[in-house]
Amino acid sequence: MVDVDTLVIGAGIVGLACAAELARRGDAVLVIERHGGFARETSSRNSGVVHAGLYYPAGSLKALTCVEGRELLYARCARDGVAHRVVGKLIVATTDDEVPTLERLHALGRDNGAGDLALIDGAEVVLVASKGGHSDHPDWYKNLSADPHVEITRDSVTVPMLARTATGDERAELWPRIVASYKGYEGYQRNTDREIPVVICEPAT
Repeated sequence: MVDVDTLVIGAGIVGLACAAELARRGDAVLVIERHGGFARETSSRNSGVVHAGLYYPAGSLKALTCVEGRELLYARCARDGVAHRVVGKLIVATTDDEVPTLERLHALGRDNGAGDLALIDGAEVVLVASKGGHSDHPDWYKNLSADPHVEITRDSVTVPMLARTATGDERAELWPRIVASYKGYEGYQRNTDREIPVVICEPAT
């Protein structure tokens, strides 16, 4: 007979995370799993992405834990040398009827603190490397600067694109439109001495 404080059934990601936290608090923990190893069911069939927090109701526990968990996960990956890429996400409205849904997700993501979000139009994709007015560039911008080759999928068709920082003239033309779509960018620029880069993704030739 094994004497434990807590029995955790299931050695998936959630079960192991709970067991680890309880053990750190001093509990004697036993994890039981019906398979021959850990993470053999749902945990091994995930999409492999870090969610931003776009889809959950503002203020909900799911929204709060998603955003906080994202930052904790990035920090752990950096600390433990776990390979990962911060590449962003493109959500596309394929018809005019879908535009209101896109606008709703844009507003909801901002309410949830999902990070840099922008509504864009046309063949080019424009990104703003604001990082909330932080003094340093966001990691995804550094990644694109090191490797400008990206892929964007629309209607199940993946298109190779090249990312580049907008020139001074291009930024001067784009910035007022960007601020008009989201006033927060104006405040982000005031909060930092760096000029917030604007990134243009164009179809690769």
